Amino acid sequence: MTAKVLHDAGCPVWTGPHLEQAPAHDSIGFHTVLCAVDLGPDTRPVLTWASAFAKEFGSELTVLHILPTSLTRLDGIYFDAAWRQDVTRDVADRISALQQELHAECEVLIETGEVPAAVADAAQTRKADLLVIGRGRHAHGLGRLRTNAYAILRESPCPVATI
Repeated sequence: MTAKVLHDAGCPVWTGPHLEQAPAHDSIGFHTVLCAVDLGPDTRPVLTWASAFAKEFGSELTVLHILPTSLTRLDGIYFDAAWRQDVTRDVADRISALQQELHAECEVLIETGEVPAAVADAAQTRKADLLVIGRGRHAHGLGRLRTNAYAILRESPCPVATI
């Protein structure tokens, strides 16, 4: 059912993790928003939405990009560290340009790992109150977050807004 809604909805969709007990009403807040981006065609609207949400609720915003493990090693062979630094610098520069263009005030976090687990770990570590991801509405937007959206939803320790 969730997959059908995510696929068909033309608006942001909010999902939450399974909770045995609902949190106390006065403890609910949005202090930390984590926005995971893959730098594909949906990155601008996702970051725009996350930035506006964070501003509206006075939240701290962190933009997260996961470099897949395959960029650092393959079958036990590790790639050149300088190359990894160049890839990381390129990602940081692209995110910085988006920040300036969109006037998005945020911290940038670039991690390496398997996307669903790395996003969940970052949300847990940052104590995120909300995770914002894209769901690849563009026909050519077959980015890693779209491919991993359902796994990210399953593993997220906090509510997820898919844009």
